[in-house]
Amino acid sequence: MARPRRGKRRRQRRDWLNDYLVTGIEPDLPDSELNPFHVMDVCRCDSPELRAAWEESGIMRGWDKPGIRPFAWWLFDAPRLPEGTFPGAYYDGLYPEPRLHLGGPGRPLHEVLSFGPRQHFGIWDWFGDPDDPPTFETQFEYLVRHELLLPDEDEPLPEPQTRPASIMDAAGWPAKLTLEITNG
Repeated sequence: MARPRRGKRRRQRRDWLNDYLVTGIEPDLPDSELNPFHVMDVCRCDSPELRAAWEESGIMRGWDKPGIRPFAWWLFDAPRLPEGTFPGAYYDGLYPEPRLHLGGPGRPLHEVLSFGPRQHFGIWDWFGDPDDPPTFETQFEYLVRHELLLPDEDEPLPEPQTRPASIMDAAGWPAKLTLEITNG
């Protein structure tokens, strides 16, 4: 049986990693030759290999999508929450400042349940009603608020992600608990 060439394996690794840096979507492991344990290790937000790949990628130098940023930009370059936001936690000061919550019911999942905080493109995982999801400022509005627009970024592209990537459905919880949580 012939062994795959090194160049193909390196190219496959670089392709999935660059795709992950842009989209935040992990590769489909069952159909690939990738080592799943390596992928899980690299895809941790505190992975030195992921940071090095982001810095070496040069993705932002050729970025041509005005008003939005790639997934890894949010991990490594977005403004950070101040230290003391999560006192005593190893991730204190590591998360980006989230996008503003503009409306809709619910709260960040980590404030309600025993989950560690998690963001996607500056939006926390959310606890609330999936049929009535909250809305958040767009990436363009976030960039304007933080004065982070690049030259020639006057007109933003339409952005599909202005809601949480996942919402834990509150419907399955007892009504009393849900009321206590949402009224806080």
